[in-house]
Amino acid sequence: MDPSAAMLRRALVGLEAGQVPADVARWLGSGLRSYLSGEAEGLDDALGLKCRQGYWTDRPAVAAELQRRDSDLRATANLLDLPPWAAAQIIADMVAGETVDDRRLVRSMVQRLRTNPRMPISVRQIMRVLNGVRC
Repeated sequence: MDPSAAMLRRALVGLEAGQVPADVARWLGSGLRSYLSGEAEGLDDALGLKCRQGYWTDRPAVAAELQRRDSDLRATANLLDLPPWAAAQIIADMVAGETVDDRRLVRSMVQRLRTNPRMPISVRQIMRVLNGVRC
């Protein structure tokens, strides 16, 4: 038996023993049964985590990453204490490495933004995020 399948069976036994809330146990137990029996294409499908085709932002991990990115962008703009369009321009320049801010907190926030693979790089995209539109 595949080691991961054995671990899933052990997880199912633990869930059915009542060591988690009943609704979570039912959801996870049902998904694991569906996956282990081959009814579902994959575990994410069995647990209902599979996003619609073309909607990659619906995936929980991607949505959380975008939410962190958007929060970091807004926090950085607030630290700059400028009108949104000016903050977006400065953030875009700093992310591109063209401008440096002498404030340590702003530099650390920009460094976090640079490491985000989904960081918007244009002023227009940054403005969309600052205005609450996901891009």
